[in-house]
Amino acid sequence: GDDQEHTVPTQAGETTKTEFTGYSDGLSGTLDRVSGSLVVSLQWLDKICGITPTSRKGQMIYMFIMLLIPIIPVLALVTQNIVMLNTIISRKADLVSTDLNVLKSDETARLIDALQQERTASLINIYLPGALNDSILDMERQRLLTDSALENITEWRAPIGEDMFRSKLRLQIRIDDFRQLQDERENTKELAYDVHEFYSYTTRVLLDDLTNIIKTSNGSRSWRYLVTYKNLMRALESMGQEISFGII
Repeated sequence: GDDQEHTVPTQAGETTKTEFTGYSDGLSGTLDRVSGSLVVSLQWLDKICGITPTSRKGQMIYMFIMLLIPIIPVLALVTQNIVMLNTIISRKADLVSTDLNVLKSDETARLIDALQQERTASLINIYLPGALNDSILDMERQRLLTDSALENITEWRAPIGEDMFRSKLRLQIRIDDFRQLQDERENTKELAYDVHEFYSYTTRVLLDDLTNIIKTSNGSRSWRYLVTYKNLMRALESMGQEISFGII
């Protein structure tokens, strides 16, 4: 019985020693293979480039690599920040452009609305002179509102092929000339048609300009709202023309 108790630990110890010896041999073999691969690589590097770790050139390259390695994460971080900054700048530019287009659309829409109101007031004044005095459609008040809306347009856009719209000053002069002509002529049906044609032509050109402004905002978040706004303005223009024909 005592012989068996001493035999088991001895066998276990031999087994453990054998496993450790096998592990050591495997590790040594792996290190030998890695060392052999490095030696072969250095030999090929020496044959191809004439560079060895013991040469001065090899030491310079090694030193350069050691200096370059810590810089790589810094360069990656700088590149990432540059990309993020460029994205932010692009988004800001898009927001500024969208905000500017919204401002232009609002200014043009206010001018169109003022011209529509002035057209209605002018037609009513032809058939019922003085009937709109001191009312919301008073002629003098409507003309002042139109002049103010035209003056408040910050950036004038000259539609191609429309001489009357070549400049803001030119349009103001043409409107003033037509008002003077309207005041001097006799209130007849022909004058009513001329008034309708003049204001309808002016609002049509401005609505086309509004459409062009909205087209430049295509892709922005506010684009759909601007399109809806433009369609609403065209619907109001159609309604205004029907009212004008009803007055005539």
